[in-house]
Amino acid sequence: MPTIVYLVHGMGCGTADGKPAGEAWSAAPVDAVKWIAKTCKLATPMVLDPVPATPPAGSDDPKALWIVPVSYHSVFDDFRRTAIDRRAAVRRLGVAGLLDAQIDQLASTDFFWTKCLDVLLWWADTAQARPNATALILKAITQADQLAHDVPGATVSRILVSHSLGNAATTYALRHLGTAPEWGNVGSFALWTSLANVAPFLIQTPDVYAPPLLPGRSATLVKLMDTVHHEADPIPWLLPWNAWHPEHAGVEWKAAWMAQQAAGRVRIMETQKVKAPMQRTPSITDVHGFANYLMAPEVAIRLGAAMHGGAFTAAELATINMPGACSTLPELTCARTADALAQLKQATADFRTLLPPTDPALLSSGWFQRLLRAAELLLGASGQC
Repeated sequence: MPTIVYLVHGMGCGTADGKPAGEAWSAAPVDAVKWIAKTCKLATPMVLDPVPATPPAGSDDPKALWIVPVSYHSVFDDFRRTAIDRRAAVRRLGVAGLLDAQIDQLASTDFFWTKCLDVLLWWADTAQARPNATALILKAITQADQLAHDVPGATVSRILVSHSLGNAATTYALRHLGTAPEWGNVGSFALWTSLANVAPFLIQTPDVYAPPLLPGRSATLVKLMDTVHHEADPIPWLLPWNAWHPEHAGVEWKAAWMAQQAAGRVRIMETQKVKAPMQRTPSITDVHGFANYLMAPEVAIRLGAAMHGGAFTAAELATINMPGACSTLPELTCARTADALAQLKQATADFRTLLPPTDPALLSSGWFQRLLRAAELLLGASGQC
């Protein structure tokens, strides 16, 4: 060992002015993973942020756990830091089809500016933002993996957890990793937990489903894959007909993905409720929150099992009692509107009813307008709590 848990963030982890934030984006997700480890009676994880030059003490323990936050938001912060005029800065990107009204909305509030801009930059700026983000992700993964191999007698196990935009960024990075000389035949990820996956909207090619991402093959980078959405989170449904699902894998890979789903190597889950790690207070926008996704019982127990090195026995599951443990976490309450979460759930259900256009050329367009609309839904819900 050790077992490495890589956490790859999504949108909105930077700041409006591009300067360092007061609390790291990873604080709440790390708290969530630590809580899962404690609940599952595993070793206390060591947080490697940044990845040190030498392995931490105790890494030679067969039960050792490392958490490695993978940050790439600096490439978006660089843009924000130099954007004295927000609208002019976005226009200089030269994104085809981007309307003035969309630019105005993007620049109108820090909420949109620190969240939706990240997605637009990763998608549109293929000359700098996307390759720079990919380089940062690959550097973090390979550095930690190489460090783990410095532990005498180590056999390394890897778990990948990506959130929101991080799924597109991770998908893109894994495509590079599969052929990278520095990775070679090192190994694969025991589990990829994909939370609020938006990769199909942003990459818009069959690469989202192509090897080496497909589980159940000899050269795959992924042994098991869990894909999770929250019932009240509109973000995974920007283009509902193109949401991540084995049925959408295309002619070439659909049958293979469906077979892996039937075999239990690919699992799709929907979560409910809004929780926060102990000593934190959840907000309604945490329906899209990294930590909230992690602490859903069905997600937490699968991640715990992966960190454990295999499925828990029935006796272990009874002792762990993950549903009971989750019930003790701080849960969302809305003082202004008691049924605000139910209203957001209904709004998300309505958001999912968009039908595909009859013109095939339009099937992959419109995601950015839908992202702005999804952000509006979340922002509006926050005003109800």
